[in-house]
Formats: sequence, C-alpha cells, structure tokens
Amino acid sequence: MFLVVPLKAEITEDAPMVKALLSTLAEAEGYIRVKPTLASSLLKGQQAQIKSLTNKEQLRWHQALIRVSVALNDTAQLEKSAIAMFSNSALKNEQDKLISLYSGLGITMRRFGHFSESISLFDCALNQPITDHRQQVSLMLSKGISLRHIYKLGDAKDIYLQALAIAEQQREDDFISAIHNALGIMALYENDYSYAKQQLLLAMQVSQRNARRSGHIISGLNLLLIAILENDLMLYHRLHSPISKLTLATQNLDRHHYLFWIEKAYQVNSNKALSLSEEQELLHRLGKIKDFTLHNLLVQKLAKMLDIKTLPREREHSEYQGKLLKYFQQCLW
Repeated sequence: MFLVVPLKAEITEDAPMVKALLSTLAEAEGYIRVKPTLASSLLKGQQAQIKSLTNKEQLRWHQALIRVSVALNDTAQLEKSAIAMFSNSALKNEQDKLISLYSGLGITMRRFGHFSESISLFDCALNQPITDHRQQVSLMLSKGISLRHIYKLGDAKDIYLQALAIAEQQREDDFISAIHNALGIMALYENDYSYAKQQLLLAMQVSQRNARRSGHIISGLNLLLIAILENDLMLYHRLHSPISKLTLATQNLDRHHYLFWIEKAYQVNSNKALSLSEEQELLHRLGKIKDFTLHNLLVQKLAKMLDIKTLPREREHSEYQGKLLKYFQQCLW
C-alpha cells in the first residue's frame, strides 16, 4: 500500500506566513495617506518574505511600496519596486497596476525635474486601455502640470480642455473645479485676466455647489489676486471676508502666506505704505512657500507693486540617468 501525500502540503505550511504578510500589507495600505513613514516601515520590514506570495500579491505589495515612495520621495525604493513590478510576468494582465506604476513614476520624475521623462510616462499610461474615466482625467491633469513646468502652456491648455470634456460628461465636479482653476492660473501667467476671471469664477461655483472647501479657497485666493491686479474693489470686498476666514481655518501655510501677500498688495493699492517690518515679513513668508508655482506667481505679479526685490525660483531641468531608464525609452506591452 502506498501512502499518497497531498500536493498542497507545502502550501499549507506557508499558509500562516502568507496570511500574516497579507495582513501586514492591508494594514500598510491603510496608512499610506495618513502615516506613509509607518506604511514604509511595515512593508520594508517584511519585504524579504514576499516570495511566499503569488505574483499578483507581490505586485500589490510593490504597488503599495511605490505609493509610499512617491509620498516620501524615496527614489531608491521606488526604483527597486518599479523594477520588481516590470519584471513580474503577472503585470501584463494587470492593466490597472501598470497604469498606476507609470503614473507614480511620472509624478516622481516631475518632482526631481525630469520633465520630459515625466510626460513620456504619463503618455505611456494614457496609451493603455483605460476603463476608469477618473483615472484617465487624473492622468491628463498630471501631464498638463508637467507641460506647464516646461512652459508648453498651449499643449497644457489643450489637454486640460480634453479632460474637462470628459469630466463634464461624467459629472465629476471635483475634476471640473480643478481644471477650471488650472486654466485660470495659466491665463493669469499670460496676463489674460478676463479669461482667468471667467475660469476661476466657474471653479468657485462648482466648489461651492459641492461644499469642496479646498477648491473654494484656492479659486477665491486667485480671484482676489485678479481683483488686486485689476483694481476691482467690488470683487475684492465681496470675496475677502469669506475667503480669508476659510483660508486661516486651514492648516495649509502656503495659502496663509498667499493671503498675507494679497492683503499687503491691497494696502499698497489703497495708498498705505508698507513699514520695514511688513516688507521683511513679506520676504520671510515668500521664502516659506513650498509651492514652486505659487512662489513665482507672487514674484511675477506682486513683487514689483510691493517694491519687494526678489527673483523667481529656477526649476532645474535634467535628464534621468537611473536604473529605470530602459523602461522610460519604451512603453512596455
């Protein structure tokens, strides 16, 4: 008599480890947005054991690591996980993960000044068969941001308008508001204040309709800037009180600094000279602004009016020469 040993014996032995790994993965995924450092620690701590997982589960693990790496600007881990995903045969059948991979890499390349590679990666993502319209619009907006950084404003406007058509068709108000705001900002840079005001008012209306405070604040601040530039006192007085209250109630310090600059510009427009301490505070707050675009917008539009002598920040453009270069040169699959 022969004893038949079930083929599942080895799998059964690994089952507790697999269960523990998947539990850790689920926990880390829950922390990605709120505690990315903790999520990174959880995932890296057991990364050596993930060979026990299926190919699909390993893809999910590395996808989580990439999301964390993007949040933490952890380029080394991002490269490792991206290579692991590209090398995983299961990726061919996981279009959503492939698109997210290209998107995450595109965002990271943009942060480090690799704008051409960023745009190529977003194109790689957009060339995949996308079934989720929100994902499609998000990618189009990301590409538009990269185009704006290299001053291809015409191309950026074209892709924003394409994204707007999709968002309006699908009634995605959060995207509609964001797109109108982006179009308004570009028009501000080009001194087309009429079009900028039109777009920003549309952005504000959509945000108010859906109680989206963040969109309401940023479109309101941009409209206050236009009111200063056009000396539109009626618009300024209508917006200043509600927008300033909303702005100061948030934790976003860039917006606090933006409001301060706008208020000091209004003071100067009202023929009230700035004190030396106010001028110093303007420079101090400008230096604290993290958002590259906002910093340069204030320098371009208000510094001369306020007699603040400062220069716009220069964003370095460079070519990526890292380990992922071969994946950037061709869109796989």
